[in-house]
Amino acid sequence: MTGLLLTIILAADVARCESGVRFDDAAVVLEVARGRARDSGRSLLAVLVERHQFAIGCPATPRQWRVRHFVAGVHAVLGISKTPAWASDARFYCGPSDRPGRCHERRSGRVGAVLHTFYRGYVGGPPDDPEN
Repeated sequence: MTGLLLTIILAADVARCESGVRFDDAAVVLEVARGRARDSGRSLLAVLVERHQFAIGCPATPRQWRVRHFVAGVHAVLGISKTPAWASDARFYCGPSDRPGRCHERRSGRVGAVLHTFYRGYVGGPPDDPEN
């Protein structure tokens, strides 16, 4: 039970830090994590805390907590998030704060966009490289 609660809280924090109040984007970011967990056979919790992959622990200002962040976390853990059909193919993404060119140049197979742009894969370098 503790692991489940921790996963929900971390998923909510990823939703808050990565997407702010763009809950549609947050759902897809969390679907990326779910897809990586499925592909690797690891838990969602293990994927969420993987080094250099998802933003967690960001300051509360300007990204204030909302109940909907926790709802997004619960939905991600239960696998009931409402996402576009293409979201299940996304494994990587680039956001508005990523350096121009660098992130997008290392991604392949664009599948869609909300606030972030989502991709199937990456090109070159290990996927856990903070610059990748």
